[in-house]
Amino acid sequence: HKSWLCLTPIAMHLVFLFVTVVLSNNLPPLQANDMMGFKMQAMFIILCYIYSASFIFLLPLIFISIYYAIAGKKASGKKFKRQISPKACMVYSIVGATLYLGVAIGGLIFGAMYIFKMSYYMVFCMIIAVAICYIGIVIFFAKDSRIKDNNK
Repeated sequence: HKSWLCLTPIAMHLVFLFVTVVLSNNLPPLQANDMMGFKMQAMFIILCYIYSASFIFLLPLIFISIYYAIAGKKASGKKFKRQISPKACMVYSIVGATLYLGVAIGGLIFGAMYIFKMSYYMVFCMIIAVAICYIGIVIFFAKDSRIKDNNK
């Protein structure tokens, strides 16, 4: 069950990414002289690209998920620990969570600033839920791997 739980932030990210793609393709039409509206839409599209590129920071969750899936099987768990250590997974996930949290806070700040001018920015305010879930899984994995190290 833990391996599926680790994939939850990735699924949430993909759902929000789908919403941002749909919203970026359905932006409201602009007047010819509406420079502020043009800037708002351009900034929204740039934030969509940044958010879609931030998927790379979620990749350590796949390693954690594989670790939980294989560690549950005792015979292949030892082989996996020789290939990828839990400490390496933890370091990668901490770095990924920190960078993803930076993207989420940036999205939250820009989303909160422009939400009154263009309601589509609300999607960037919801990204913080993915970051919180990601950080929770990283903390859970750190505690779990520390317990396993103490039991040796």
